Amino acid sequence: MMILALYPMVNQERINEKTAFILSTTKGNIDALKNIAQHDAGQGQLSILARKVADFFQFEGEPIVISNACVSGILAVSVAKRLIQSKQYEQVFIVAGDIVSQFVLSGFNSFQAMSNEMCKPYSINRTGVNLGEATAAVLVTANRENAKVTILGDASINDANHISGPSRTGEGLFRSIKIY
Repeated sequence: MMILALYPMVNQERINEKTAFILSTTKGNIDALKNIAQHDAGQGQLSILARKVADFFQFEGEPIVISNACVSGILAVSVAKRLIQSKQYEQVFIVAGDIVSQFVLSGFNSFQAMSNEMCKPYSINRTGVNLGEATAAVLVTANRENAKVTILGDASINDANHISGPSRTGEGLFRSIKIY
């Protein structure tokens, strides 16, 4: 799915030493880990998945893996923006994706976060989340002439409060948007 998502974009651009590749995922191919005893454990490693995608498109540099739970996608965009601002790269391809697995389902079920109803984003009457599999790709570039979206800002703070929840005081959220 990741190769299919990237293919139309990569096909239109020239890849060179100023091109970076980021793979972003919450859990990656978590299903590959359940068969570690019978098969090669490396197949579940995100670095191997990233290398396979990078090799398919012949990206020259080492792929970057961003795997930070639900915030992985936006962190990948933030890292891409900073790589371009540093002038280390002129363009960064990002592919993000996750599969629905028993591991993921059990995690959301343990939080009692799953809904039995249809998805109602932003509704005051929503009863939880609905999960699905998806893959998306984006190109972050220094070339502003062809840009369809401009990244105006980004921020990230880890308040180290709890494995699955922010500080009840909102301190981490406040610090991530505070302008210095």
